[in-house]
Amino acid sequence: MKTIYLWGLTATLALAACSPKHSDEIKVEAIPYKSPAPSVSTTNDKDAFRKDSLAQLAAASYDSDMQKEALSGFITGTEFCEKFKDITSKENGFYVTVPVDYKDASKGQTQVWAYLTSGAFNSALPTVIFFDGGSGGNSHGWGKILKNFNEVHYDQRGIGCSHPQSLALYRDPNFYSNENNARDANEIRKALKIDKISVYGGSYGTVVATVYASIFASNTTAAVLDGTVFNHEENYKVLRFYLKRAYNQLPEGTKLGLKKYINQTSQIASLWSLARVLMYSNNPFDKLKTYLMMAFPSENEINQEIADKLLGASLFNDTFFGETVDAVEAFNNQMLNCKNSPQKASMDLTLFGPIGDTYFELEKYNNEIDRTAECAAIGAKDDKIYAATDYPLTVPTTYFQGNLDGATFADGAVKHYKQVAKGSKQIMIAVGGGHCPGLVALNQKNLGMVEIAEAALRGEKVTQDQREVLNLGQKEVKWVYAEKN
Repeated sequence: MKTIYLWGLTATLALAACSPKHSDEIKVEAIPYKSPAPSVSTTNDKDAFRKDSLAQLAAASYDSDMQKEALSGFITGTEFCEKFKDITSKENGFYVTVPVDYKDASKGQTQVWAYLTSGAFNSALPTVIFFDGGSGGNSHGWGKILKNFNEVHYDQRGIGCSHPQSLALYRDPNFYSNENNARDANEIRKALKIDKISVYGGSYGTVVATVYASIFASNTTAAVLDGTVFNHEENYKVLRFYLKRAYNQLPEGTKLGLKKYINQTSQIASLWSLARVLMYSNNPFDKLKTYLMMAFPSENEINQEIADKLLGASLFNDTFFGETVDAVEAFNNQMLNCKNSPQKASMDLTLFGPIGDTYFELEKYNNEIDRTAECAAIGAKDDKIYAATDYPLTVPTTYFQGNLDGATFADGAVKHYKQVAKGSKQIMIAVGGGHCPGLVALNQKNLGMVEIAEAALRGEKVTQDQREVLNLGQKEVKWVYAEKN
């Protein structure tokens, strides 16, 4: 056994078969907590790389005039379900009627869409409700990932099949909140006529899962949090450390080619941004080195198409009203971001890049972030900023976290583990892992993770044998473990 010190946690890593060969294939996962993208070769098939992977890395864009887009593009939830009936008709789905405002019944009702990926509801099995990320991500596209649970997914209010019946309500800031999303899930529990559920949250979904398990502790068997949000703060020290190390490991010709490209295009922050994007996937800095060596084989050889795509990369498919079934809806995302985090903040950010006459310099920026005008345009106020410590957890809680997660940084998950979970708790960190590594493993049909996830959802401790089986089946990451009763 080997002991590893990681973000203030002493974790134990089983060394049995923990050095498998790294695959020659590279995965670009557009939304890592859903189905991973197909593998493409990094050595023998550059044409396939250009054709397939670069399309996934292309930056998405949308109309910034929200009012214009809203007036022309809004569809109701039932219209959304009908529009994508080739998918929704195959879901074992149902609508649940919920209050528009849980404090004021006079404001009427709305509907949220839920469905079971496990087929017909089996009252003999325990039930888990999954909370999707984004915010703004709908629930469609999931298949069955567990063996011994009823698996329930739902479109959070204002998303996908849960759009309200009117544009006015859709645009009402009071319609949206973390607590409303959690209370809607409780109405789904009631509709299923069960006393207790387990909750599994991924990314922003960890916010709703935390709120649910705190408010409805008596109705919660256990909570699993995967890629955990602690609060609005971000810690870039891991990104800075690994980015600098990866850069220093590049061939000299690649460094010179990258330096020349960035100086010519004035994209000082582009290398930083690319690294942040890739940190949504496993082994992001290995991917970073591979991509950069393909884009810049030498100082005087630049693959312009790859360079332009990589250094302007975005892995999100953002739309306003879910024009594609797997979209992240920008209005919902912006609304909850405006409400959950300060609209004015100072960010002390150090960017790395080969700028000026040196290969690697530091540029320090003290960015004043001001979103007040943007948020005021949609009526959103930051009068109830989310802090996980406002929602202490007494139920058994399990954390899955990538140490290289670029969306929800690992130190936030550790703070959540230390400060929010008050009862039985355990944390598993995927060394080399990106965003939502537990869901990535589940989507890859990793039987070890299925067994571990089901144990966690039952409120049980993960055993050493289970962890060893998990690590035997993982090629990209290795899991370390810590617990506290």
